[in-house]
Amino acid sequence: MRLSPSSNGLHRYPLTRYILPLRVRLKPDIQTRHPAAKADALFFLDTLEQLIPVLLPETIRGILFIARHYLQPLSDPSLRPHLESAHSVFLAILARGDILQDQILPYLEQVYNAFPQALTPRQVRLAFSTIVKLSSPDQVTIILTRLLQRAKNAQTTPITGGTREDEQLTYFFAFVDCLPWIETEAIEFWLDQLFFTATVVEGRRRNTLHQHIWECISGVMGGEAGMKAVEWWVNKSDPKI
Repeated sequence: MRLSPSSNGLHRYPLTRYILPLRVRLKPDIQTRHPAAKADALFFLDTLEQLIPVLLPETIRGILFIARHYLQPLSDPSLRPHLESAHSVFLAILARGDILQDQILPYLEQVYNAFPQALTPRQVRLAFSTIVKLSSPDQVTIILTRLLQRAKNAQTTPITGGTREDEQLTYFFAFVDCLPWIETEAIEFWLDQLFFTATVVEGRRRNTLHQHIWECISGVMGGEAGMKAVEWWVNKSDPKI
């Protein structure tokens, strides 16, 4: 059972009272400060992510500027863990469903800006699937349309770090990861859009993408939406593949 701040009083817990005053010391000039200050900031962000579900909305708004600061493009490579943690904090806030819902689209622009220099393919995919799960149908339409546009024109050179994915495949994989959260009646439309756009992917990369699509619609989706997707694959996808 998930507890609320009003029912369990965790917003008054001593650890919370200790963490929140740290915001006074976490100022925008932290890039030039002592490593201990950076450690304070990372500790704050990591702990804040765990506390988000039980903090009051007004408390979150009062410390939101800190997370926003670390969502900015990196000026110091040593702050990459801070950026990753700030994204986790923002996703945790959005997952509450009662605050910052009007910030979903601006937040995704920050995801685009941080990839691939600061965010990994896995983190990008998780961000999009989480956001689509939380968004209204109108927002989902905007998110998926922009994601396909990005995928169509994205770089295809391998991302450093040993991953097999490039920017383009990451965006297409992110789109596929969103399919389980799309309304059932819209599944065929978005599968059509995916395959029309994915014609830019060729060779082994195309086979890799098709395999990921099939694994998603045949094993991850399930229910009526999964049945529709499998039926689409069997009966309608051949001319597009």
